[in-house]
Amino acid sequence: MLTDARGEAVPVDADVIPYVVIPEAGPPDVAGEFTRLTGVKVGDFGVVIANGRTVPVIVADTGPFSKLGEGSLALHRALDHEQCVGRKDGQACARVDDEGQSIAGEVTTILFPGSAQAGLTPDTIAAITQREGARRWIEWRARYSQH
Repeated sequence: MLTDARGEAVPVDADVIPYVVIPEAGPPDVAGEFTRLTGVKVGDFGVVIANGRTVPVIVADTGPFSKLGEGSLALHRALDHEQCVGRKDGQACARVDDEGQSIAGEVTTILFPGSAQAGLTPDTIAAITQREGARRWIEWRARYSQH
C-alpha cells in the first residue's frame, strides 16, 4: 500500500506499475519462508527479463507460499504480453484475458534484498521503480558479468 496526498492508503496500481508478487501466506511452518531465505521483502526492487526485454520492477504484493512468478498487468504489458482485453471508458482495465496468463519461454526475475525505499507515493513509485531497478541491475551486471 502507498500513501496518497490525502494521507490515505491506496494499493499499487497493477495496470500502471510493473511489479512482482512474492510468496508469503501459508501454513505456519512455511509462511514467510521466501523472505526468511532470500531477504526479499515488499518494497524491494529488481528486474524481470523475458522476450528480449529487461523491465525494472518493485515487489508490491504477497501471495500463496506455493506460487512464484506472478506479475502485474503493467509488467506483462512491458514484456509484450498484454493481458487486458477490455478497458472501462478507455482508461482502467475492466477485463483480463482468462485464457492463460503465463509468458511463454524463459523468464528471469532478479530481486535485490534490502533495496526498498521509504516514502513512495502513487506519484513517485513509477519513476523510482524505473530508476532503482535499472540502477541496481546495471551495478549487478558490472560486478558479476564476465568480461
